[in-house]
Order: sequence, then C-alpha cells, then structure tokens
Amino acid sequence: MRNFILMMMLLAAVACTDNNNRTDNNDDMEAYRCLEEANVLNEKEKHDSARTVLARGLGYENAADSTKGMLNAEMSAACSLSGDMDEALKYGRKAMALCRDNVELYVILCGNTGIAYRRLGMNDSAATCYKEGVEVAQRSGYDEGLAYLYNNLAVLYYEMERYDEGVEYSLKAKTCAKKADDEVEYLSAMANEGIGYAKKDDNRRAAELLKAVFGKAESMESTPLKLKVINYLLSACRKLGDDTSVDFYLAKGEQIAREVPATSIAVAGIMESKMNTLLERGNYRAALSTAEELEAIKQFQSMPPYKLLMVKARCHAGLGSHEEAYRLECEAVAMQDSVRNGEVEKQLSEYSVRFKTQEKELEISRLQQEKSTERARMLAIVAALTVVTAVLIIVLLWARLRRKARQQQMEIDMARKYIDGMETERARLARELHDGACNDLLALGMDMRSGNTGMDELVKRVQTMRTSLRRISHELMPPSFVYASIDEIAADYLTHLVKPDNMNIDYSLKGESWGNIPDKVSYQLYRIMQEAVSNIIRHSSCTHAEVAMTCDGTHISLSVTDNGNGGNVNEINGKGISSMRDRANSIGAQFEWTSGCAGTCIKVCF
Repeated sequence: MRNFILMMMLLAAVACTDNNNRTDNNDDMEAYRCLEEANVLNEKEKHDSARTVLARGLGYENAADSTKGMLNAEMSAACSLSGDMDEALKYGRKAMALCRDNVELYVILCGNTGIAYRRLGMNDSAATCYKEGVEVAQRSGYDEGLAYLYNNLAVLYYEMERYDEGVEYSLKAKTCAKKADDEVEYLSAMANEGIGYAKKDDNRRAAELLKAVFGKAESMESTPLKLKVINYLLSACRKLGDDTSVDFYLAKGEQIAREVPATSIAVAGIMESKMNTLLERGNYRAALSTAEELEAIKQFQSMPPYKLLMVKARCHAGLGSHEEAYRLECEAVAMQDSVRNGEVEKQLSEYSVRFKTQEKELEISRLQQEKSTERARMLAIVAALTVVTAVLIIVLLWARLRRKARQQQMEIDMARKYIDGMETERARLARELHDGACNDLLALGMDMRSGNTGMDELVKRVQTMRTSLRRISHELMPPSFVYASIDEIAADYLTHLVKPDNMNIDYSLKGESWGNIPDKVSYQLYRIMQEAVSNIIRHSSCTHAEVAMTCDGTHISLSVTDNGNGGNVNEINGKGISSMRDRANSIGAQFEWTSGCAGTCIKVCF
C-alpha cells in the first residue's frame, strides 16, 4: 500500500502546484477536477468510484499531456488497489510515456508498473522497469525514489527465491531512506530485511527486526506497515515456538483485519497465519473453519488453491473424515498438476515476452547505429562543405588581390607612359622651338642688323613666326569644352593650323548631339586628332588629308587619313602611335592604325 499512497500524495502535490497554472483550456480544467476528485476517492479506498471518475477525465481529448499523464497514473493506482493488475499495467505504461519530464512521478510510476508486472508473473519485465527507474533516480539524486525502488527490487528477488540479493537491496533501501530522512520508507526497508531473514529461516533475526518494525508502525498508526510484517512475524514466532508472541501478534492481526475491508489481501494473509497456527496446535475444527472463510475470498488470497485444499484435507483427516480428506487430496493433486502446466505455459509466455523485448532492443540498437552513421555522414558532409567553402574564399581572395595588384601595376604603367609622353612632348616642343622659332628669330635679328632686308619682308617673317608660335601654344593648351563642343574646337584647330602650301586638309562632320559627349571623351579624341594631324604634317609628305567625325547619339567615331607615303610598319609601337592607343584605351575606345603606300589611316570608335 505504501507505494500507492506515496504516488497519490505526489499526485496531490503536483495537482496543487499546477492548479494555479491552468490556462483557459476548458478540457484541461475539467480533466484536472476529475483527477482531484479521484485522488480523494482513492484515499477513501473507493477505488471503483475513482476509476469511473478517471475514465471521465481521460475522455477530455484536449487536456494537456501532463494532466493526461497524472490521470493515467491515478488510474493505474486505482486498478492495482482493486486487484486488476492487467489494467494497472496498461495505464501505468501510458502514464510513464506521458510523465518522462516529471522525474519524481516517473520514478514512482516505474515502481508501481514494476509491481503490476511482478503480480502478473512477468518478473524480467518488472526488474527492467525497476532498474530504469533506478537510473533516472540516480541521475537526479532522488533518494526517496531510490529507496522505494530498492524495496520493490528486494520483494522481487524474494519472489524469485534469491534471498541474499533481496536482503542486499533492502540494505541499500535503508541507506537511501536514511539519507532522504524518510522514516516510513526506512521502516519498510527494515521490514523487507526481516522478511528476507524469515525466508532464509534465520527466524531469530527476522523476529527481532519485524517486532521492532511492528512497534514503530503502531506508534505511527501505520496500518500498511503492520499489515506488511504481521504474517512473516507470526511465521517466525511460530517456528521459534514462541507461543506467547504468536498469540499476542495473532490478536493484533485480527484487530487490524477488523479495521480494513474484509476483501483485502492483507486480511487473507492474517487468516492464513491464523489457520496455520491452529493447524499446528491441532485445533482442526477451528483451522477448517478459517480455511473455508479464506476460500470465500479466493480472489485476494496469496495461498494457491491446491495448498488450501491440502490444508482442508488434513483438517478432515484430523477430525476423522478420511473419505472427505481423500477426495480433497485427490482434487488438490489434480489441481497441482494443472498449476504446474500453467506455470510451464506462463514461463514460456515470459520467455516469449523476453524474446520480443530483446528483439525490440536489437531494433533500437540498430536504429541508433544507423542514426550514428547518418550523423557521422552529415558531419563529414558539413566538414567537406566547410573545407570547400574555405578554399573558395581563399581562391576568391587571392584572385581579388591579384586583380588589385594587376590594376595597381596597370595604373603605374599608365602613369609611367603618361610621364614618358609628357617628356617626349616636351622634347618635341623644345626641338620645334629651337629649330623653328629660335632660328627664325636669329635670322631675323641678323637681317635687321645688316639693313639689307626690306620692312615688308621683315613684317612677313614676323607674321610667320607668330603663326608658328600660336600653333605650338594651341598644342600645349588643353581645350575648354565648357563653351564649345568637340566638333567646334576641332574645326577651330584645323582652320588655324599652319601646314605646307601644297597640303589640303578636309574636315567633315556627320550626326548631331555633339554637346552631349562627356568632356573626358571629347578631350582624348581631340588629342588623338591633334597627334594624328601633327604626324601627317611632319612625316607623311601628303597633298591631301581628311578628318571625319561621326556621332549617332550612342557611338562616336574619328578617322584621320592621308594620301602620303605611309609610315614604317615598325612605327606601330612608336611613341606617337602608343600615345594615341593609350588615350583610346583610357576611355574604352577601339584604336586602329593602318599604313601603306596609299597613305595612312587612323580610326577611333567609342
């Protein structure tokens, strides 16, 4: 009884704690009211009424899982207290599945479900259930739950006739109960220890321990504890020949039996002890009467029916009814054979359950292994993707740095070419000034000192020098596109250009929107045209040249052609040509230079 009382107390505590956390879920609230009502009914030992209320509570499908778990736990307790172990097991397993997050309740459920397995003869399943609860209780440090489970394991090992192990678990239960300061569980562990000694026929130690437990139980008014030890205490005292103690505790037992329901399994145990005592003392009539009373509550008796028939046969033999004694003994033998066959079938059934359990464990192990393999594969994929991503990032960074370095080198080369172009242009201008204007001024000065040249001739020569210097200044000064467009500036340049008398330069335009051309593009086209025309005047010896520009709104083209003697093919990489190509590249234009015996042609397309 202790285990069910403990669970009902725990459920009541959880109910009180969680009742303040109910939401507006009507189903959950109604289900919880059923749980509270059933808890009270179970405490009053109205187990059938409790089961009815709990069935109603489990009908609320939208109740929270925690509420459903506690309803199933309470239903398992009610079924077990009613003797319906199959139903107790069914609801206990449901409750365990729903209450895994509630450590204390889950541990108690492991114990109660294990009891159901044990009472159904499924000892292996009971042991598995108990040990699962032990693992959870050990991880969480729940000493009271550990004491409860160790006590249940002690009882299980006693039923399996492994008494030394049972006593060992009783001692473990005492240690945990003492640590948890749980006096009732401690006394239960002492009772189990004494029961173990009784089963080992160490009756003196058993009697000492069980008398101490019974005395404590009386002072605490704990009927469940008194019921737990009374029969073993009577058996130990009877085997020791302590008739005084037997009579004393038998009277105590009968008094307890009057205080609990007549159908209680504990009452059957007390009656069995009374029957055995009367039988040993030769009081066959009273023993037979007790046996018949015991037979009437056979649903709750712990003695197998065939043993009860043997006791009745012995009583009849003692009373001289040998024919009835023979009949009962034959019936008992037949029933014993049937029981043995049933035990074999039961054992085979348990082996089948064990085999299925092992199959499930193997399947779980296989699934876990597959899961581990899948996890390892995913980790490998993630690692590979990480490495590939890292390599790609490194490659991209390297390419970016390389492109930046190439761009910087290009800028350096452009700057160097620009400086080289400036130096070349300065050298050319210096040469032109030295060979042209300076020599002309020297000759003019000499003629003026000699006085042999007329004034008109001198004025004409001064005019020629002025035109030459003006041309050079035009080449030096960058054009301004603020007030004029490229077509107008080019026309002005060609109009004032000083060229040989036998050279004719035509200028043609096609298109409109010249003012929409960006200043940078206009400037570079102007300098390319200027360089090309300058090269024609200095090197081509042509009689006719043509400058043509076309603009259609999106594309601009410039062509400069002449009918001169053409340039050397090696001049493609000359300073002038390189300068024009670089200027075209700076604005993203295409540059083309061709030269032959028919003349030279330069084309720029933007």
